[in-house]
Amino acid sequence: LAALTGAPVQAPGVSGSGPVESRPFWSGLSGQLSLALKKLHYNDLFEVSDVQGTVRIDRGALQFSDLHAGLGEEGTAAVTGGLLFEPKSDRSYTFNGDLNVKSFNPKPLLLALNPDQAATVDGNFDVVSKLTGRAANLEELAEATKGDFQLTSKGGLFHGLPVSVASRTESTSRIA
Repeated sequence: LAALTGAPVQAPGVSGSGPVESRPFWSGLSGQLSLALKKLHYNDLFEVSDVQGTVRIDRGALQFSDLHAGLGEEGTAAVTGGLLFEPKSDRSYTFNGDLNVKSFNPKPLLLALNPDQAATVDGNFDVVSKLTGRAANLEELAEATKGDFQLTSKGGLFHGLPVSVASRTESTSRIA
């Protein structure tokens, strides 16, 4: 969002918090935005389909409701939540949201993000999460946002640990 709004971006390697913003990036906008996107492609390897939902914008809040999309071949995602702006606070942006993902196989997405590396996980997963965050400005909000995630799968594969299956030579004696 910071890139879209032209908000200043802190140089890499520079620590410390950025400026506290006196007004939200959506200042001057109000109303309702309805989304209806048929397909979004990433790197021709991953597809998000039927993106639909509503974004409401007012003076101190940007709320999204009934935002849902298809992920890959079978997966679905639903997002609700919003971004609040409190100008008198030293951490003026507050984010609260819920993410609910069903039957999502992350393998195509992982391959699209890094085609040179094998996917760490494969299989259909469900994710239920609650995300919250507070920050002085929009750039810091992504880093400050934390969440609780519940991940479940039936039959998924995890390829994150190196496995060494060295053949072991066993010798037997004449008595054995």
